[in-house]
Amino acid sequence: LPVVGWGAEPRPWVVTAYEDTTGVAALGRKGRIRAAAWTLRRVADALCFAHERGVVHGGLTPGSIVRTSIMTEPDAWRYPRVTDLGYVDRLRTGGSGGPAISGRYLAPEHLRPKRFGGVDGATDVYGFGVVAYEALLGRAPFESAEGPTRSPPGIDPADPSVLDDRLSAELDTFFAKCLASRKPERFETVQAMRAAFRRAAGEYGE
Repeated sequence: LPVVGWGAEPRPWVVTAYEDTTGVAALGRKGRIRAAAWTLRRVADALCFAHERGVVHGGLTPGSIVRTSIMTEPDAWRYPRVTDLGYVDRLRTGGSGGPAISGRYLAPEHLRPKRFGGVDGATDVYGFGVVAYEALLGRAPFESAEGPTRSPPGIDPADPSVLDDRLSAELDTFFAKCLASRKPERFETVQAMRAAFRRAAGEYGE
């Protein structure tokens, strides 16, 4: 998404082009699995494009994905674009030193860098897992009776196939690998992640 302005005073700020958007979680809440799978393939393509050029997002969340109408095709699925690339190390919440993203989407390395390491490409694998989970199921990967929570290290999210029997067991395996607390247990690259997602979601078509 185009950046139209930025600065450092009184604290770091960025302005992007305005988009009238709908979130990817809405796809899951409405049970639109084919549209969600198509959208997620485009997001994975964008992450691969960025990583091939040395750019790590570092804070991917459902709010990082804007979906815009194609003016010449009003009945087409909204096209996704990825925003906020590389901002996580620039924008900090006031006084806390933490990344300026919602707590429910923080990877283990955001919360405990000494234990889980710094933000890197594996963080985007985790972020894609979070985005994909919401896009397919309409809920955050980790939720309690009180609502969404931070991801507890060592605890796996509920299997998607249990929550929605239209989703395959192969997707269960995919999410377990994306959302693993320890980086070595995740996909090694976003390219490997993209290939695995295409296989796991292949039945939902392009």
